[in-house]
Amino acid sequence: MVTRTHKSSGIVSDERSKRVHSSEQPSPVMTTPHAIVQMQRVIGNRAVTQMLQRKVQTRTINHTATSRDGVTSLKAVIGADDLWGRGSKAQAGQPSRIKTVGTLKGRYVGGHMLNQEVGGNGTWDNMIVQSHTSNTNMNLHDNVLKRLGSTARRLEDMGNTSEKKYEYYAIEDITVHPANPNGNENFPGERFVPESLSVTITPEKRHKGTKKVTAWTGHGETINNPYDVDNVPPYPRKPGVTPLKVNLKSFRMRNMKKLRGKSARILTKKQLGFVTGIGPKKAVALRRYFKANPVTLANLILAAPRGQGFTLTDLNNLAYAQLK
Repeated sequence: MVTRTHKSSGIVSDERSKRVHSSEQPSPVMTTPHAIVQMQRVIGNRAVTQMLQRKVQTRTINHTATSRDGVTSLKAVIGADDLWGRGSKAQAGQPSRIKTVGTLKGRYVGGHMLNQEVGGNGTWDNMIVQSHTSNTNMNLHDNVLKRLGSTARRLEDMGNTSEKKYEYYAIEDITVHPANPNGNENFPGERFVPESLSVTITPEKRHKGTKKVTAWTGHGETINNPYDVDNVPPYPRKPGVTPLKVNLKSFRMRNMKKLRGKSARILTKKQLGFVTGIGPKKAVALRRYFKANPVTLANLILAAPRGQGFTLTDLNNLAYAQLK
């Protein structure tokens, strides 16, 4: 490399050469594994800082419960999903009422009121004796809450200037309605379990500076308040008769056997509902079609109509049950 001599001092200097060289080529230090790890740490630390700056965390505001029956009411704040602490599955300490249900074993479970994914634990103070149907229907509002939590995080971290001024969350308010001894229970144990529950979801946002709370709209979710969930499903039974022990699968099979050889076209929606694989909605759709179209099951299967509320699989289920 040729160096230049400064005219005034005669001192040899290659600083300009170094500056030109450094500006033309990126420093190799930033491409080393150590430098990459350092960059990842910086990015990670920023994310952690953003997370720790959040004021609204998922927490229970108030709730009432008994060790025998579980939750009677619960109100909680559901914040951005990166602060959710995962709860626990059903534990031995679930409501003791479930031990006395007896004939309902397998049909009722200990169901979480505050969802496990947002920090709800499987202990008696966060559960009720809940039917499988009710437990499944709770997903309708639980999924709304999960999506709101994800949207809250996105708006707080990546929203525009106006959106970042707020913290976003949702209030979940659950009321568990007590047992109804005079209802349409099919089993003795059902007289002692909660009849239903109602869930209300209220999305809100809080200004980071003024702390003023306002409604959070435009979040993209359809809120169907209140979400009313039946906990004691109506099952077929003879009026005035309370069976002591009923195996639902055997009950259905016995009734289905009585239908063998009969024309599916003349059956009621209740009778059609006894067929394995045919639910209440399918039974209604089938009954409506048979009533309007006097056709045999065999011809209907060949025609394979679409858009009627039932499928070819449903028709095959009728044929498998030996209907005509």
